[in-house]
Amino acid sequence: MNESTIKSALVKTLRLALPGFVVIRHEDRFTAGVPDISVTGHGLTSWWEVKFANPRLHSRDVQRLTALRLASAGVCFYVVYQLEDDMRRVAVVHPHWIEDWESHVAWGATIFAHQHVATFVRQTHLRGR
Repeated sequence: MNESTIKSALVKTLRLALPGFVVIRHEDRFTAGVPDISVTGHGLTSWWEVKFANPRLHSRDVQRLTALRLASAGVCFYVVYQLEDDMRRVAVVHPHWIEDWESHVAWGATIFAHQHVATFVRQTHLRGR
């Protein structure tokens, strides 16, 4: 298991769980700093940076700066999947809190619950932020 396989599974779940939404996975060597996934639906585009903390999270400064700018201008969150010993969990965290993410979880689950992340995404779009 690695970050790429987690992102693939999450994108597949988002596309199935959010009919009518446009889910795009962004990654290539020319888009450094751009979050991994954008979701457009209900008149809103949100940005999602996926991290695999195995067991610790590593993020580049350009990613954090871009995520902070997107969150300030619109909607952007980190989705952190953590694997530590036998524990698996997923958390949604605002970019402002990513350095101390474990203390500032906006939403979380004690399993790798892609469907629950999709529900959080939908609720974010229904709230409009």
